[in-house]
Amino acid sequence: LMRGLYDRQFMIPVALCLCVAAASPAPAQFTIARPSFGVPVFAQPGGTIQVEVKAAAGLDADGWGAGLANDLRTWTGTVAQAEYGSYVENDTTTGYRLTIRIPADISPEVFQLTIWHPGGGTATNVNAVGIVPDFESDFYILHYADPQAGGFEPTDPETGQCGKHGSIREIYWHAPALRLINPRFMFDTGDELDDPYYAYSVTNYQQYLAAMGQIGVPVVITRGNNDDLISTEDWRRTIGIETYSLAMGSFYVCQKDYNEDHFTAWLTNNYAAACTNPAIGFRLFGQHFSDSGCSWLPPAGQYPDLMLVGHIHVNSTVLSAPYPILSTEAAFTKGAVSLFEFSHSGTNWTCPTLTNLPAAQFRVMASGAVARIACTYDHPNDGTSPANTATIVNGIPLRFWSGRLRFLMPYATAGYDVSNGTIVAQYPYNQDSNLAVVVKVDIAASNTTVVGIQPSAAPPAANGTPAWWLVQHGLPANAVGEGYDEGDGIPAWQEYVADTNPTNAGSCFRITAASAPPPESLHFESSSNRVYGVRGCTNLLEGIWTPVAGLEPRPGAGGDDVLQVSNANPYQLYRLSVGLPETPDFK
Repeated sequence: LMRGLYDRQFMIPVALCLCVAAASPAPAQFTIARPSFGVPVFAQPGGTIQVEVKAAAGLDADGWGAGLANDLRTWTGTVAQAEYGSYVENDTTTGYRLTIRIPADISPEVFQLTIWHPGGGTATNVNAVGIVPDFESDFYILHYADPQAGGFEPTDPETGQCGKHGSIREIYWHAPALRLINPRFMFDTGDELDDPYYAYSVTNYQQYLAAMGQIGVPVVITRGNNDDLISTEDWRRTIGIETYSLAMGSFYVCQKDYNEDHFTAWLTNNYAAACTNPAIGFRLFGQHFSDSGCSWLPPAGQYPDLMLVGHIHVNSTVLSAPYPILSTEAAFTKGAVSLFEFSHSGTNWTCPTLTNLPAAQFRVMASGAVARIACTYDHPNDGTSPANTATIVNGIPLRFWSGRLRFLMPYATAGYDVSNGTIVAQYPYNQDSNLAVVVKVDIAASNTTVVGIQPSAAPPAANGTPAWWLVQHGLPANAVGEGYDEGDGIPAWQEYVADTNPTNAGSCFRITAASAPPPESLHFESSSNRVYGVRGCTNLLEGIWTPVAGLEPRPGAGGDDVLQVSNANPYQLYRLSVGLPETPDFK
């Protein structure tokens, strides 16, 4: 056992037999039906999500893998269960339902989801998983109705509009301002493109998604009447299922398609169950509009707490009783949105915004690409400067108390401190050469908010364990002693070296399986941010461990991993080691 690395031993006898495996068939392709860009799933760190995969039966339940990635790095999820049945598209189509455990150290951002299987291929959906530290905490959303892009570039540079409606370029202009405001999600009630721009091709919808993805938060979408030219199949492949529900703890969200009634029976039953479920404290319902097309109105006794619609392109109270139905000005009008705040107390949710709605309806753009809320940095925010200052100028008369910045910094063992903000995550990227520091900012209304970041003044924790890593996992900064562990016998500093979770006894560095026939194989859970090696020994009494020929230390693959040892090596005992990329000295 050494500072900077540690080992787990497993005895492998000399090979006694040879196993020959049959050639594997060519992988079949599958798709992730849900979550998707427009139908995301929300999870708490260390929690679980369910994923629906369209694929033929017969895939080994133990072969699935999952990764969650942002633009900087990838976290590996654990596939806890895989079931085959009628689990896809509101339980109408056969496929796989995967239960995936989210890493406890993941950052509260939005992630693309990649699923793989050796017999089925690989599939990726972008903007599919939103990480929320606490489902039952106060939050706000933005209602973004009718972006209705009629072309990529605007015909009017001052408004950003293309003809009478929106443009894809205009959405790119909106994105930085919306990212600063940082709603828990964007609530999009349809008309993504104007009819003529679709031209019977999904290409323009993909352009729309690329622009919306720049906002950096989950987007909850349904179809409007101007999305009628795209087929239902193409909509599902590009955006996601058109009618659905999702839950974040006690907060329930439902979206209904405006163009078709494929799932009305399912919706009726699902929504009724949410109304009788005592664990649900708020029901938010969305659709393109409420009294035309294939709209749906809940029956008496099952009224939602709030319904949001678009379609009419103005801020309006469509209905005030027996429940509120509200519309928001078209998003193509200089990024018009409505801010809805939700407050949690005990088992109940309230929406304080409803008492002063006009004040919460605003436009994010001033003119063209000039936003009413924007951020500048004293130094390039690219990971090169050891300290930085962000200046947020908010010309909107609203306070955004859950604003978000992400500083990109050089790696610092002790991490970073910020002024005028709260660090919600710090994580390494770029092969541990840099740290991303995610900061929650209370952005003052009609004012300037300045946030500074600098290396932490706290001394590095013992054994080289970064203080920021301990704090991020909810541990005290001195939780590095030999006796500090959560019950698995592994001290916290060793959990850091292995890139495992110090608050989960099931997460530790271990050999999960070993096979004796040549080549000998060591199976284990690896991290792509750590380096792994093998040394061999012929006599434990002598305790001489020497490098295994032809097996140099290498980065982990992330998730299920294996190191194979050629039977040409004379050893009978092998030791698997893990180390930091900068200190892979397995002695």
